[in-house]
Amino acid sequence: MRTVLPRPCAAGFRSGTLARGSPFGASNVGAAQLAEARSIASVAAVQNHFHVHHDGDAALLRQCEELGIAYVPFFPLGGGRAPIDAERVERVAARHGATVAQTALAWLLAASPRILAIPGTGVADHLEENVAASGIRLTERDRVELTPSRRRPPPNGRCAPPP
Repeated sequence: MRTVLPRPCAAGFRSGTLARGSPFGASNVGAAQLAEARSIASVAAVQNHFHVHHDGDAALLRQCEELGIAYVPFFPLGGGRAPIDAERVERVAARHGATVAQTALAWLLAASPRILAIPGTGVADHLEENVAASGIRLTERDRVELTPSRRRPPPNGRCAPPP
C-alpha cells in the first residue's frame, strides 16, 4: 500500500526549491501522495509502473488526465519482472502486422492522451520501430483484448496483480 510523503521529505519540499513554484515530477506515487505533493507545489508529471500487463494505476492515470498532469509509465515495454510477450499481445500484433513492442506502445498511447511513453533504446532500428507504433490504430476489440483483466493471471506468474 502506498503512503503519503514522509514528513521530512514534505517539510524539505516546502522549504526548498519547490516552494518557489518550480513544477516537479513525482515517481511511484498513489492518489494520496499526489494530492499531498500538489498541496506543496505544481506537479508536472507522474512516473509510475504501467504497461500492457500492469494497469493498476488506471484510476491515477484518469486523475492525471483530469488535472492536466503528464503520466510517464516506467517499464513501458515490460521490463523488470514482466516481459510483454504474451499470446494476447501477439494476436493483436499479428492482426496489425506489427511487433509485440509496437503493439504494447500503441496500447499505451491509446490509453490516454496524457501518456508520454519513453521506451529507452540505443539502437536506431528499435527507435524507428518504436516511433512507428504511433501509427497503429487499435480497434475497440484490440484495446479490450490488450487491457489486463483482474481475473486473468499475470504473464508467467511473474508480476503481482495490482492492489
